[in-house]
Amino acid sequence: PYITLRLDGSDLCASVSFGHLSDQRGAILDKVVARVRPGATIKDLVVVSVTGKGGRVTVSAKPALLKAARAGCIATSASEIAKGKTLVGWITGTTNFGAFVTFPGSVSALASLDMLADRFVSSPADLFYADQTVVASVVSVEETENDTKIRVSLKSSAVDLAATGCIGPAEFLLEYFGELEGASGSELLSQIGQQTLVSVKQKHPYGLVVSPVEGDNSALANASSGFVTIDQAKERIDECKEDVVVAACVLDVDPEKGIVDYSLRNTLVPLAASLEAANKASKAADKKKASAALTKALADHAKKTEAWRKSLSAACEKKTATQLVVEVVKEDYLVLSLPLHGNAVAFAMTKSYNDRSKPFMRFKVGQRLNGTPVRVGPNQRTLVLLQQTTSDVAGGSAKDSAKRAALKPVDPAINFFEDYVPGLTTLAKVASIKGVQANLDLASNIKGRLHITELLDDASS
Repeated sequence: PYITLRLDGSDLCASVSFGHLSDQRGAILDKVVARVRPGATIKDLVVVSVTGKGGRVTVSAKPALLKAARAGCIATSASEIAKGKTLVGWITGTTNFGAFVTFPGSVSALASLDMLADRFVSSPADLFYADQTVVASVVSVEETENDTKIRVSLKSSAVDLAATGCIGPAEFLLEYFGELEGASGSELLSQIGQQTLVSVKQKHPYGLVVSPVEGDNSALANASSGFVTIDQAKERIDECKEDVVVAACVLDVDPEKGIVDYSLRNTLVPLAASLEAANKASKAADKKKASAALTKALADHAKKTEAWRKSLSAACEKKTATQLVVEVVKEDYLVLSLPLHGNAVAFAMTKSYNDRSKPFMRFKVGQRLNGTPVRVGPNQRTLVLLQQTTSDVAGGSAKDSAKRAALKPVDPAINFFEDYVPGLTTLAKVASIKGVQANLDLASNIKGRLHITELLDDASS
């Protein structure tokens, strides 16, 4: 789908595809498309091609392309592309041997299968989609009599965003949450990290449906529903019967849908005892005592929170890495807590320009990572940039990274889950045999299967 535009100050018409309205996709792109109405003005556009006798103009509103154009870092012809350059482009198609990348001026390049990612890729279509913004490193430029063949790499290890001269390491992160939160923001956003009382409405094997206690928090009162995943509820799951009131921490909010994610974890709700005691007190004397205790606890916590906020702001200003703990894994981002900063709630992207793969195999609740704060609340989400390589940080170790550690691996050469790739020769212990397959232990937290058809070259043996 595309939109037809009339270029300001002329009679020329241009077209822009929906995918070129943003660097994002899914719900974020839907929000951007919904804002475009007949008669609306799109202020910032970059011309990406002019074709045909009538001069058909195609434009883009992708923020990454606009930044490149403003900075003069855009290539508009094959003659401007050279080996070693890093350029902003977009995907125009995939095939079983790679993905096609296009740059302004209808300049096309190929990222072959081995140049798509730092891991094995069986199907390029699983990683890339049409109109996806990518940052490509030019590997080779081969001029022939009739054409110029350009090869590029999209591998994270080969692409340095800074080499574009216009795209910073946190650009994708900031753009995503800027679109998610909207220009005006929401009162609900200020509640992230706050502790409040909720009432259990439904109990399921996968978590709890809850609602805010009336009168406890006016900002949350308008939320249509709340949810606590089983990972965030398991420490107190036995006492969470229907209509029981418990203290919870706000992990995330969806202002448009009025949905709030909560946690009951003790480390995230240090005021639980005081909040619940004040709520349970029935006699006047008990209420007065509980209220006084809660007031003191809130004042003490406010002082600690202010100190933690200052330390986090300092880490943001100095670009100091810190420890992160995964609390919730969502489709596009992680909800995290920061142990070195009072378990403040923060957010990080699981995707990037060149890697839009689903995060559920790469991240899990409780996983420890490293990251650098790039934006601190209070009326907006605190954002951190994940470190994708291992490095030492204050209070952390070199093993904390975006990789998942293999615990007590059978093969001593294995350190991370990501070390297991197709074609690797490794070791495993047979845990059990069931039917026509053997269940294997590769590490204490990694399992495998060996089917009988993969046991021998000659099935008759």
